[in-house]
Amino acid sequence: MEISKQTEQSIAEFYRHLGQRFKEVEVASEGAPITVCARDNEDKEYWIRLVNNLNTSVETRLHTGTTIENVVFYGLYSLVSNDQNVFHMELFNDGYILWYINDLTPEQMRVTDEEVAIGVTSALHVQTNSGSSGKIDTPIQIEGSSYFNKI
Repeated sequence: MEISKQTEQSIAEFYRHLGQRFKEVEVASEGAPITVCARDNEDKEYWIRLVNNLNTSVETRLHTGTTIENVVFYGLYSLVSNDQNVFHMELFNDGYILWYINDLTPEQMRVTDEEVAIGVTSALHVQTNSGSSGKIDTPIQIEGSSYFNKI
């Protein structure tokens, strides 16, 4: 499966931050609500949507949070309904913000006709890394999977 340069860059950045926690990272099919499925050493799966904001700083979102198009958000939420561990991760040039979709409550979201807004205070983790090198020390294992074509 061919992936875009932007997706490849997002996966590389994800792996730089959190890759050491996982034994395998698989890329989802284009059009899926997630970008990757990562498996840890206990074979637990983590379904993650990556958003590439590498041209901006985490500081740009520290007081606002994020917005997700309704179509994408409901796709993510349908995975939650299927008992998956679902995350939304925004990657910046100096760190990342990670939201755990499973734990979001209606009070933490503002829903409009077009999008769902989620505040940064609802994030599972905010990481800032001033001066990070961006080098990946461990190779990424990327495999296409027919399972993701079903999403």
